[in-house]
Amino acid sequence: NDGQLGMGPLELRPNIPYPTKVVYFDSKVKVKIVKISAGFAHTAAVTADGELYTWGNNRYGQLGLGDYVARRFPSLVTGFIDSRGAEFKVADVKCGLYHCLVQTTAGSIWSFGSNSRGQLGTCKFAPFATDNLDLDCIPEPAQDKEVVYKRNYPKKIDFMKITDYAG
Repeated sequence: NDGQLGMGPLELRPNIPYPTKVVYFDSKVKVKIVKISAGFAHTAAVTADGELYTWGNNRYGQLGLGDYVARRFPSLVTGFIDSRGAEFKVADVKCGLYHCLVQTTAGSIWSFGSNSRGQLGTCKFAPFATDNLDLDCIPEPAQDKEVVYKRNYPKKIDFMKITDYAG
Protein backbone atom coordinates (compact mmCIF):
# COMPACT_ATOMS: atom_id res chain seq x y z
CA ASN A 1 0.00 0.00 0.00
CA ASP A 2 2.95 2.37 0.44
CA GLY A 3 4.76 1.61 -2.80
CA GLN A 4 7.20 -0.82 -1.16
CA LEU A 5 6.89 -3.16 -4.16
CA GLY A 6 8.32 -0.52 -6.50
CA MET A 7 5.58 -1.14 -9.06
CA GLY A 8 4.25 2.39 -9.53
CA PRO A 9 0.81 3.94 -8.92
CA LEU A 10 -1.26 2.14 -6.30
CA GLU A 11 -4.53 2.49 -8.21
CA LEU A 12 -3.08 0.24 -10.92
CA ARG A 13 -1.70 -2.43 -8.53
CA PRO A 14 -3.01 -2.10 -4.95
CA ASN A 15 -1.88 -5.63 -3.96
CA ILE A 16 0.14 -8.27 -5.81
CA PRO A 17 -0.28 -11.75 -4.25
CA TYR A 18 2.24 -13.51 -6.53
CA PRO A 19 5.94 -12.99 -7.44
CA THR A 20 6.35 -10.10 -9.88
CA LYS A 21 9.57 -8.70 -11.31
CA VAL A 22 10.47 -5.11 -10.39
CA VAL A 23 11.12 -4.00 -13.98
CA TYR A 24 12.38 -0.54 -13.02
CA PHE A 25 15.95 -1.82 -12.74
CA ASP A 26 15.86 -3.44 -16.19
CA SER A 27 13.98 -0.77 -18.10
CA LYS A 28 14.97 2.55 -16.46
CA VAL A 29 18.41 2.40 -14.88
CA LYS A 30 19.73 -0.97 -16.14
CA VAL A 31 21.61 -2.04 -13.02
CA LYS A 32 22.16 -5.41 -11.39
CA ILE A 33 20.79 -5.77 -7.85
CA VAL A 34 23.01 -7.84 -5.54
CA LYS A 35 21.41 -7.25 -2.11
CA ILE A 36 17.95 -6.30 -0.92
CA SER A 37 16.26 -5.61 2.41
CA ALA A 38 12.74 -4.64 3.45
CA GLY A 39 11.39 -2.69 6.41
CA PHE A 40 7.76 -2.37 7.50
CA ALA A 41 6.65 -0.54 4.35
CA HIS A 42 9.88 0.36 2.55
CA THR A 43 12.51 -1.47 0.54
CA ALA A 44 16.22 -0.94 -0.18
CA ALA A 45 18.47 -2.51 -2.82
CA VAL A 46 22.23 -2.43 -3.42
CA THR A 47 23.58 -2.57 -6.97
CA ALA A 48 26.70 -4.35 -8.23
CA ASP A 49 28.25 -0.87 -8.66
CA GLY A 50 27.79 0.02 -4.98
CA GLU A 51 24.75 2.26 -5.34
CA LEU A 52 21.71 2.22 -3.04
CA TYR A 53 18.09 2.53 -4.20
CA THR A 54 15.12 2.87 -1.83
CA TRP A 55 11.35 3.10 -2.26
CA GLY A 56 8.06 2.90 -0.33
CA ASN A 57 6.87 4.67 2.81
CA ASN A 58 9.09 7.55 3.96
CA ARG A 59 7.24 8.98 6.96
CA TYR A 60 10.38 8.93 9.11
CA GLY A 61 12.99 9.56 6.40
CA GLN A 62 13.75 5.83 6.18
CA LEU A 63 14.47 6.14 2.45
CA GLY A 64 17.52 8.35 3.13
CA LEU A 65 16.55 10.80 0.38
CA GLY A 66 16.60 13.96 2.50
CA ASP A 67 12.82 14.35 2.73
CA TYR A 68 9.68 12.60 3.96
CA VAL A 69 7.97 11.93 0.61
CA ALA A 70 6.97 8.34 -0.22
CA ARG A 71 8.30 6.89 -3.48
CA ARG A 72 6.41 4.42 -5.68
CA PHE A 73 9.51 3.66 -7.76
CA PRO A 74 13.14 3.04 -6.69
CA SER A 75 15.14 6.24 -6.07
CA LEU A 76 18.94 6.58 -5.88
CA VAL A 77 20.26 7.49 -2.41
CA THR A 78 23.24 9.87 -2.38
CA GLY A 79 25.12 11.42 0.50
CA PHE A 80 27.60 8.74 1.56
CA ILE A 81 30.34 11.39 1.75
CA ASP A 82 32.54 11.98 4.79
CA SER A 83 33.83 15.31 6.13
CA ARG A 84 36.90 15.11 3.84
CA GLY A 85 34.69 14.75 0.74
CA ALA A 86 35.40 11.04 0.16
CA GLU A 87 32.46 9.24 -1.42
CA PHE A 88 31.70 5.68 -0.33
CA LYS A 89 30.24 2.76 -2.27
CA VAL A 90 27.57 0.65 -0.58
CA ALA A 91 28.29 -3.01 0.21
CA ASP A 92 25.20 -3.99 2.23
CA VAL A 93 21.92 -2.65 3.61
CA LYS A 94 19.59 -3.82 6.38
CA CYS A 95 16.20 -2.24 7.03
CA GLY A 96 14.33 -2.20 10.30
CA LEU A 97 10.78 -1.12 11.00
CA TYR A 98 11.31 2.54 10.00
CA HIS A 99 15.09 2.85 9.48
CA CYS A 100 18.01 1.51 7.44
CA LEU A 101 21.65 0.76 8.22
CA VAL A 102 24.17 0.76 5.39
CA GLN A 103 27.66 -0.75 5.35
CA THR A 104 30.11 0.67 2.82
CA THR A 105 32.89 -1.24 1.07
CA ALA A 106 35.33 0.68 3.32
CA GLY A 107 33.60 -0.79 6.37
CA SER A 108 31.91 2.38 7.66
CA ILE A 109 28.31 2.22 8.88
CA TRP A 110 25.67 4.84 7.93
CA SER A 111 22.07 5.16 9.13
CA PHE A 112 18.86 7.03 8.39
CA GLY A 113 15.17 6.97 9.37
CA SER A 114 13.42 6.82 12.72
CA ASN A 115 15.62 7.19 15.78
CA SER A 116 12.84 6.87 18.36
CA ARG A 117 14.71 4.16 20.27
CA GLY A 118 18.27 5.15 19.39
CA GLN A 119 18.38 2.56 16.60
CA LEU A 120 20.42 4.83 14.31
CA GLY A 121 23.44 4.80 16.63
CA THR A 122 24.05 8.51 16.10
CA CYS A 123 24.16 9.46 19.81
CA LYS A 124 21.15 11.74 19.33
CA PHE A 125 18.80 9.81 21.61
CA ALA A 126 17.89 9.38 25.24
CA PRO A 127 19.28 6.11 26.65
CA PHE A 128 16.67 3.81 28.19
CA ALA A 129 18.19 2.15 31.24
CA THR A 130 21.95 1.83 31.25
CA ASP A 131 24.26 2.47 28.34
CA ASN A 132 27.52 0.62 28.89
CA LEU A 133 29.08 1.66 25.58
CA ASP A 134 32.15 3.86 25.95
CA LEU A 135 31.31 6.36 23.20
CA ASP A 136 33.13 9.54 22.22
CA CYS A 137 29.82 11.38 22.13
CA ILE A 138 27.23 12.28 24.71
CA PRO A 139 23.75 10.88 23.97
CA GLU A 140 21.23 13.70 23.85
CA PRO A 141 17.49 13.63 23.24
CA ALA A 142 16.09 15.01 20.00
CA GLN A 143 12.84 16.46 21.27
CA ASP A 144 12.33 19.87 19.71
CA LYS A 145 10.71 20.12 16.26
CA GLU A 146 13.75 21.80 14.70
CA VAL A 147 15.88 18.73 15.37
CA VAL A 148 13.15 16.13 14.74
CA TYR A 149 12.09 17.55 11.37
CA LYS A 150 15.54 18.25 9.90
CA ARG A 151 16.23 16.81 6.46
CA ASN A 152 17.06 13.16 6.96
CA TYR A 153 20.25 12.39 5.01
CA PRO A 154 22.41 9.32 5.68
CA LYS A 155 24.62 9.89 8.72
CA LYS A 156 27.89 8.12 9.39
CA ILE A 157 28.16 6.27 12.69
CA ASP A 158 31.68 7.35 13.67
CA PHE A 159 32.35 4.84 16.42
CA MET A 160 31.61 1.76 14.29
CA LYS A 161 33.78 0.33 11.56
CA ILE A 162 33.82 -3.17 10.15
CA THR A 163 37.41 -4.00 9.28
CA ASP A 164 37.05 -7.57 8.06
CA TYR A 165 34.41 -7.08 5.37
CA ALA A 166 34.99 -9.72 2.72
CA GLY A 167 32.01 -9.02 0.47
